[in-house]
Amino acid sequence: MKINFLRNIFQDYVDEFREVIRPVVLNKRVQAMRDFEHHGDICCFAHCLRVAKHSYSICRALGLDSQSAARGAMLHDFFLYDRYEKGVRPVAHLLRHPLAALDEASVTFDLNKTEMNIIKAHMWPLSLSRPKYAESIIVSFVDKYIAFKEYSLLQAQALRRLAVSAGRAVFHRKSTAS
Repeated sequence: MKINFLRNIFQDYVDEFREVIRPVVLNKRVQAMRDFEHHGDICCFAHCLRVAKHSYSICRALGLDSQSAARGAMLHDFFLYDRYEKGVRPVAHLLRHPLAALDEASVTFDLNKTEMNIIKAHMWPLSLSRPKYAESIIVSFVDKYIAFKEYSLLQAQALRRLAVSAGRAVFHRKSTAS
């Protein structure tokens, strides 16, 4: 499912979004997010940029603090560790990464209260931290929507590979039987 209305809204504000997000995305530590896989073969940086873009569009359309939404969304997964490395259990990562991202973001940037809450509460309702602002709720739900899309894409690719290899096996069996 494509969110065409968001694409149209975003086109009206794309230059403004770029100006808001530029200092964040050009930061060397944020660029390091490109080195960490997040949802399958999607890097953490690309995931966060997608969440920032959609969150910005929604908040801008609703007259909310779209700048804080974009910055908070870009930094919501600003943890700089390999979550797939041995010893990091998925549940531990689920609970730990919002706080790790907030710590990293607080050291690297001057954050306002909305941005801090967006980062800390983005795993709600799976985490104990609750969203205090409308922008935090929007980023939390957009994050889940984007993650679902990314995992769905990954599963679709796996199914395609399986179908192709199954087709080759069937074709190979037929050609050897002839």
